[in-house]
Amino acid sequence: MPQDHSLSQGDQPKPPDMQHCLMHLLRETPDNIYFKDLSGRFLLVSHAMAQYFKLDHPEQAYGKTDFDFFSEVHAREALEDEKTIIETSRPIIGKEEKETWPDGRETWVSTSKEPLIDDNGRIVGTFGISRDITARKLAEARAARYAAQLERMNASLLSDLTLAGELQEALLPVDYPAFPPSATAQESALRFAHRYVPSQGVAGDFFSVIPISERVASVFICDGMGHGVRAALLASMLSSLFREQVRTVSDPSVCLARLDRELHTLLKGRSDVWFATAICLSIDAETGVFQYANAGHIMPLVARSELGGVEPLFGGEVKNGPALGLVRNAVFSSQEGQLRDGDRMLLFTDGLVERANQHAQDFGMGGVSRAFGEVVGLGLDDGVERILHSARAFGEADCFEDDVCMLCIEKQPGRHVKENH
Repeated sequence: MPQDHSLSQGDQPKPPDMQHCLMHLLRETPDNIYFKDLSGRFLLVSHAMAQYFKLDHPEQAYGKTDFDFFSEVHAREALEDEKTIIETSRPIIGKEEKETWPDGRETWVSTSKEPLIDDNGRIVGTFGISRDITARKLAEARAARYAAQLERMNASLLSDLTLAGELQEALLPVDYPAFPPSATAQESALRFAHRYVPSQGVAGDFFSVIPISERVASVFICDGMGHGVRAALLASMLSSLFREQVRTVSDPSVCLARLDRELHTLLKGRSDVWFATAICLSIDAETGVFQYANAGHIMPLVARSELGGVEPLFGGEVKNGPALGLVRNAVFSSQEGQLRDGDRMLLFTDGLVERANQHAQDFGMGGVSRAFGEVVGLGLDDGVERILHSARAFGEADCFEDDVCMLCIEKQPGRHVKENH
C-alpha cells in the first residue's frame, strides 16, 4: 500500500535553518544577488554574481564596491540609487540599467533594490537582485533598427507609388479630341467625360481616347487583375500597346487580338497568370456608327434620348471574347451599333459595380443603371460626377474597395463633321 506522508494533527514541521536556506539560494540561483553596507561595500554575493565579476569565489567580493568592477559613471549612479533607498526606505523595483565595464563592454540588467534592515528595525545597508537582460536589449535594439529601416523603405516605396500614381493620371486625357478638330469642346460632335478613382496609390484601370481621323475616335478601357503595382503595370503595358496598334488597326476585334498576342509575348515564361478585361471601340462622330469588341469586360450601358431610358448595349447580347492574357491566339468578334443624336454610352470598370454597403450588398449593374438614368438631363460632366456620388453614398466607407474608372460618350445633336480631303 502507498505510504501516507501527510502530517497528523499533532505534528508540526520543523523550522528550517534559515542561514542554510540563504546560502543554498546564493549558491544555486542564476540571478545576481548581493548585500551591501551603508557605504555600498559588498557583504555577500551569490555565486552567479561572483562569476559575473569573474571572481573565483564569492568571498572575493567582500569589502569591494561597484567602483572595483564597473565604470565610474555606472558605479556612481548605482551608489546614488542606494543612498536614496537608505534615506527614504523606498525600494527600486525592476529598473533597467546599462552596465559599462572598464574594457568598454556594455551589458544590461533588470535590478530591484531594497533597504537592508536589522533585527532592531534599523537600515544597515541595501540588498538587491539583478538579472542579465543584455540579449533582450540587443534584440530590442535590432528590432528598432529594422523597424526604422523598414519605415524608411516604406516611405521610399510610398513616395515611388505616389509618383507612379501621378504619372498614371498624367497619361489620362486632359483635353479630349474634338470632332471636327477645329471645334471647341462644347461644339464637338462627340463629347467625353470621365472619372478615375484609384483604390490605392496606383490603379489597374485605364482608358484612352485617340482620334484616328478627323471624324473617327478610337476608345479603349481596361481593368487589370488585382490591385496595386501589379495591376498598374499590366494596365500601363496594355495602354502603351494600344497606342501602338491603333495607328494601323481600325477594326476593334483585330486590335484586341493583337493586344492579346503582344501581352502573351511580354509575359512569356511566367508561371503566374496575368490578365485584364478590356473594351475597344471606334466611333464615327458624324454618323454615330461604332464598331465594338469586348475582352471579358462589363458591358456598357446606353441612354437613348428618344426612349428616355437606359439599357445594356445591344440589349445585353454582347459577344464577349476572353480576357486579355488568358487564352493564346484568342479570337474576338466585332459588333456594330449606333449612337443617335443625344444618346450617351457609359463604359466603366467593376470597381463601380462591386461597391458594397454595410449589408455586404453590391451597388451592382442595377445601381449603375439607375444612377445613369437619373442624370440623363444633366450636363455630361455633372452627370458622371453624380453617378460616382451615388456609388459612394451607397457604400459605408468613403473609399472604394477596387479601382473605379468611368468614361461617358455623348453624340451631340445637330453637330456635323466634314473631313478635309
